[in-house]
Amino acid sequence: MHTAEGLLAGAGRRFDIPLLAAGLALHLVADVVRNGGWLGVIRAASPAHRDVRLRDVQAAAFAGGGVSCVVPARGGDVVKVALIRRRVPGARVPTLVATFVPETLFEFLVGFVLLGWALSQGYLPVDVVTDALGSHPALAGAIAAGACAGLCAACVVLRRRAAGIYADLVAGFGILRRPQAFVARVASWQIAGRVIRLGAIACCLSACRLPGGAGAAALAMAVDGGTRVHFAPATAGLRVGLLVYGLPAVTGSAVSVGAVLVYLAVVRSLRTIMLLVIAVGVLAAALGTRSPRRALRAVRRLGGAAAEPLAPEVEPLAAKAPVGSA
Repeated sequence: MHTAEGLLAGAGRRFDIPLLAAGLALHLVADVVRNGGWLGVIRAASPAHRDVRLRDVQAAAFAGGGVSCVVPARGGDVVKVALIRRRVPGARVPTLVATFVPETLFEFLVGFVLLGWALSQGYLPVDVVTDALGSHPALAGAIAAGACAGLCAACVVLRRRAAGIYADLVAGFGILRRPQAFVARVASWQIAGRVIRLGAIACCLSACRLPGGAGAAALAMAVDGGTRVHFAPATAGLRVGLLVYGLPAVTGSAVSVGAVLVYLAVVRSLRTIMLLVIAVGVLAAALGTRSPRRALRAVRRLGGAAAEPLAPEVEPLAAKAPVGSA
């Protein structure tokens, strides 16, 4: 029968506990820093969103991130939008949804740059990644072209038939019309978050007895796709295979499959638990309840509120009528 002391001693031999704790803490710091970019996107969308505070964005982002850990199909995004609207009732739902595009644009670019770097240096097997990304480039190109054409057609239809919704969606991309503002208010936060996350990954790799230099951390970030970018081969089994293939090439040190499995399982599990705990705390404070059942009902109401269309912003007819008219 294992005692608590024996389990702790075994964990101490397998992991560097202080280094693992430091890596997990740095992951949280990177999330906090990165969320500052979303604040810049929201405030640039319209004057109605300028009352959004950084703490509102942090609360919404962490609550949504925790919900996304257990709810599929981007369910956490509904919670993000709903919590922002609770703080800023004048915020438009289509505009808030559209802000997710500029907020993730830079992350996609960095993710693909990292992937291209790893492939060009031979740290990842080109054939495996190419097969996973799509063995039929012509078909993939046709699908991408069709998706772009469909998006353009939808924008044209919205512009002609639903001018209000179209204007709200375009407002969410407002920061993209000012490249300098995008760099200063969005990309700068995300670059800082990436640098901090590199340190977090390096600490976690070293804590799991794997090579933990800057190159190894960059490779792990490329394989994982970063915080928001998840490319096709990044399934659990392929992540293990790609890291086992790439880490020795980057660091010149042999690694075992078991150590990579432990790293991925332990770090991902602990990060998920941390995000869930934070999300529960944020939702309990925002919804004013500690009961899981009541919190679930409140989250469902939040989802309904986030999807509820707002009335068009027009002046009442009575306000336009002359004072003396009968």
